[in-house]
Amino acid sequence: MTMFYVIRHGETEWNGHGNRYCGRTDVPLTTVGKLQAARLGDALAAMRFDAALVSPLQRAQHTALGITQRLGIEMQTDSRLSEIDFGDWEGLTQQEIEHHFAQQWKAWLHDPAHVKAGGSGESAGDVVARIQSVFVENSRDNGESVMVVSHNTAIRLFIAGTLGMPLIHYRKLEFNNAGICMVEMKSAADFKWQLGGYMPTP
Repeated sequence: MTMFYVIRHGETEWNGHGNRYCGRTDVPLTTVGKLQAARLGDALAAMRFDAALVSPLQRAQHTALGITQRLGIEMQTDSRLSEIDFGDWEGLTQQEIEHHFAQQWKAWLHDPAHVKAGGSGESAGDVVARIQSVFVENSRDNGESVMVVSHNTAIRLFIAGTLGMPLIHYRKLEFNNAGICMVEMKSAADFKWQLGGYMPTP
């Protein structure tokens, strides 16, 4: 059994103002986001992690640094933990997407498991598969604890997928900036989530 501590990165400008869809655009943390990362380091200072797996995007890496530097552990970047590729929707608000890409948006809401976000991006099924492969590869039988820092939509899709929910319902899950949830993994098909919802607001 391996316990994974799944963390969403701290606030960015696109999260904090208008909630623009931020997939692969490498935006930095805001001042609030940096403080959230520091608070995460404080909150997890007594933890022991055997590994820290982090998306290569700077908002995730800078969030992880608040923890890894405090604990003296090495950060391992993995592109499979990146946010979903939003295709043509990148940088837009939901209202802008609904206006300019109405048919794409309706198709995504109807069947995100197979429809590619933004026409040229990824499907929800693609995201679940790549993230699950990270967890499977890093699962051990000796009770290790692993920190994973990733992104909002990617994490929610993964949670929905491992719970056996139709992926159309991923939007019913909420995960705040700098939030933490835990998942106990016994096998590739056996996930037990502990939804703590911790968010260190400055």
